[in-house]
Amino acid sequence: MSWEIKSPQLHGEANQVTQFKVPEVIFSFIEFPEYFIGYYSSELADHLKKNGKEEVKALIEITSDYGKVRGYSVLEIAGEKSWLNEWSYGGTRGSPQRSPWD
Repeated sequence: MSWEIKSPQLHGEANQVTQFKVPEVIFSFIEFPEYFIGYYSSELADHLKKNGKEEVKALIEITSDYGKVRGYSVLEIAGEKSWLNEWSYGGTRGSPQRSPWD
């Protein structure tokens, strides 16, 4: 995955700055750049900065039910197996034709 870090003061919709006081770390799938996973986590941001690599490996466990993906859990990112975070999310940009979950 590729990643970027946004500091809390530098993002938000017109005059609406995020309620989180920690960096937002956004991961995008290399082969599926329209898909992303985000965390509000100082600990994860610090780990990635120390690592220094632009692309990192992530281990993701997928839960499916009758052939449909019901959820996923990120088990490891760049060798880190646990980190404190205030919030996490996942999403897509646009209308991708393919998915990392296929």
